[in-house]
Amino acid sequence: MNAKLMFALVLAFALAGCNGTVPPVTAEPTAVIPTEVPPTAVPFPTPTLEPTTIPTEVPTPTATPDPVMAIVWDIAQQMLAECTGAYTIYDFKPEYSIEAQQAYMDQLWTRVSEHPEIWREVGGGSSQVVSLLSETWVLANDGVNPNPFALAEDRSESPSDSEMMFCEGYVLTYDGTIAENKDGDGILVGEAYLFYEVGGTQPYVLDGELKEVIFTFPPVP
Repeated sequence: MNAKLMFALVLAFALAGCNGTVPPVTAEPTAVIPTEVPPTAVPFPTPTLEPTTIPTEVPTPTATPDPVMAIVWDIAQQMLAECTGAYTIYDFKPEYSIEAQQAYMDQLWTRVSEHPEIWREVGGGSSQVVSLLSETWVLANDGVNPNPFALAEDRSESPSDSEMMFCEGYVLTYDGTIAENKDGDGILVGEAYLFYEVGGTQPYVLDGELKEVIFTFPPVP
């Protein structure tokens, strides 16, 4: 190749560079920056809760009240509501004295003893006996005392209930020939007669009506 031709080629390449024509450049692919992914959490098994057992409260069984004994309690309460000179344990009665109380109980017994139905014949009718309670108060219906007149056999109780009422006196007679009525447990059975004054006007003087209530203690279950 001669020198002129060579020069012409070099010049042509130089002019092409001055025209701004740049040979295309092939870009290298951009490297992918990996995204940091946290390790996948391994789920723990959810504990199974045992069902809570709510205890069912079972009421304590109570004995069914004896309807016959309920009548006896009602009779005692009626007596306290009607008897002459009823008072509470904290009332002060200026007329009271041991002598006045004893004199009133003597009057009461004299009237009661005139009632033939209270006597029991024993020994083929050779003699008559009566078992009696002569008092001014009765036991409270607290679920423990067997009956309001249990002190006829058991004198260990004493009036202490502020709600308990007293009267000037009453007489309860019952059949003392029955074994259950003399064993000291306070439980009475059989027919009974209750006497007390109603409508009296003078303290510790039997000037009212002598009321008689006839009832029956239930048999021992």
